[in-house]
Amino acid sequence: VLGWNHRVPALLEEFASYPEETFAIDIVSQVSAAKREKRIATEALSTERLEIRQLEFDYTVPAYLESVDPAGYDNLVLLPSERLKSDVESDARTILGYLLLREITQSAEKAPPVLVELHDPDNASLFENRRGEVIVSPVIISHMLARVALRRELRAVFDELFSSGGSEIFFRRIADYDVPGGECGFSDLLWAADARGEVAIGIRRSGQEGKPGGGVELTPGRDERLRLNEDDELIVLTTYP
Repeated sequence: VLGWNHRVPALLEEFASYPEETFAIDIVSQVSAAKREKRIATEALSTERLEIRQLEFDYTVPAYLESVDPAGYDNLVLLPSERLKSDVESDARTILGYLLLREITQSAEKAPPVLVELHDPDNASLFENRRGEVIVSPVIISHMLARVALRRELRAVFDELFSSGGSEIFFRRIADYDVPGGECGFSDLLWAADARGEVAIGIRRSGQEGKPGGGVELTPGRDERLRLNEDDELIVLTTYP
């Protein structure tokens, strides 16, 4: 995790909620390690399955970033810093950190996926046709508030989707489901997922990672005929096993 803000404890809480998993997490920030540890301690988190290492340095300095070997991690997360008063400056540091990560890991046999959080939605266009995932937290929050204001019953849905221990999005191989071979309707996939206590919300076709959308198609028509192979994936909502 590169960067520190008030959402980091919630991120750690989410990791800690998995009963049969352990995680090693390095947090990099110029915010003092003592201050970060104190903030985490106030949340009374169960860290038995979390191995947390607090690192103090500026990740926009290439030599410092190279010292932790970013290519050796399974996943990288870039968070906007609350240390900076300006959202513009915070996003600029985040974008610079992303570019440095890509430069450092470009020669790696398999570069880890990168998740980037931004403040300004206009900056998301800078990541088009680049590897990695981008979320713009103010946009997500504003959309959720607007929908709950219009339909209060959706509050329970959002609580389930975004709270620790709630339902999550998983990608399952089509071959794992009892569906007709060759061509099938999305309704067949809905029934197959329902039989396993899951909710199908889309498909992801294999071999499309470098293309816009990554092969993801959400909520196809129930009667739409889909030609799928066993390496394609069904996108489902379900709880962690």
